[in-house]
Amino acid sequence: MTITDSAGMNWAAPMLYAAPASGSLPSQINYEVPSGAALGPATVSIAGTGGISQNASVLLAPVSPGLFELNASGLAAAYVLRVSNGGAQPPAPDFQVVGNQLEPLAISLGPSTDLVSLELLGTGISAAGAAGTAVTINGTPATVTSVGPSDSFPGLDEVVVVIPRSLSGAGSVPIALTADAQAANTVYVTIQ
Repeated sequence: MTITDSAGMNWAAPMLYAAPASGSLPSQINYEVPSGAALGPATVSIAGTGGISQNASVLLAPVSPGLFELNASGLAAAYVLRVSNGGAQPPAPDFQVVGNQLEPLAISLGPSTDLVSLELLGTGISAAGAAGTAVTINGTPATVTSVGPSDSFPGLDEVVVVIPRSLSGAGSVPIALTADAQAANTVYVTIQ
């Protein structure tokens, strides 16, 4: 994979994931945009097997938020962070495996003394920082406590938001995120 940026420079784009092939090219490719690439219109070139190639026009921007989904219903790729009795509990996923499907795992807000947050996983968000990022859960503003790149995976951003206690028992709720006033896709969690 290569990216030709708006300055005409060619950059190798490290491929992070390729979905199963549809013909000679993958049906989905996740890649890292090199940090030195110039912002603006760019062309991504993908070379497949047998000399087949594909080009796509993209716009490189410092912020272009997207939240990761775990299934076709928009289940948020997220972890539940709980502080209970003054101590942080280990992170827990917001999903469970049922058969071979990922399904929501209801999030309990617990007693009123617990502080429960979500660590949402996405991309194109960290340049906005916490001050430039806003989140609502079921239309209720949620406090964003941190936004930043993951230490574990290139291109992965982590956004930590406190779940408002008023949402206890709300069931399946939408999460809307904006970064520098740009909206990400809507994802969902289930609150017990």
